Amino acid sequence: MYHEYVRSIWEVSGEIVVDGKVSFGSGSRISVAYGAKLRIGNNFLLTGNSSIVCQKEITFGRDCLLSWEILIMDTNFHRIVNKQGELINKPSSIHVSNHVWIGCRTTLLKGTVVPDNTVIAAGALITKPLTDSQHIYGGNNKKLKGNVNWKM
Repeated sequence: MYHEYVRSIWEVSGEIVVDGKVSFGSGSRISVAYGAKLRIGNNFLLTGNSSIVCQKEITFGRDCLLSWEILIMDTNFHRIVNKQGELINKPSSIHVSNHVWIGCRTTLLKGTVVPDNTVIAAGALITKPLTDSQHIYGGNNKKLKGNVNWKM
């Protein structure tokens, strides 16, 4: 299987705070910039070929399960300015609450907030604060089903 040959990256100039047991799969890529903070709660699992890019702050609560090939970025790296030369795309924090399951090939971008007891469907694009816990979200920030819970 090709996963045994995939290289992991650990590029940390900022701070990582770990509160308990965490696990990173092969091919995991973690990048935390100078002055940025990545916080990870207890019982966190990031499976293979997933990336976390932190330029400001990314927080995970406890009991989070992240599937394959996920991308989480609190920045878009490039500067976009308006006519007055003001930066309009600053990095913005990401917060993933407790007991969250994120399906494969999902992207979480800056400004995302995921409430407790939430499932993010495979292939979702999440770009803003989600409002309701115990829901499945998919597509582009879309509620798919309510009153759900998942077991690890």
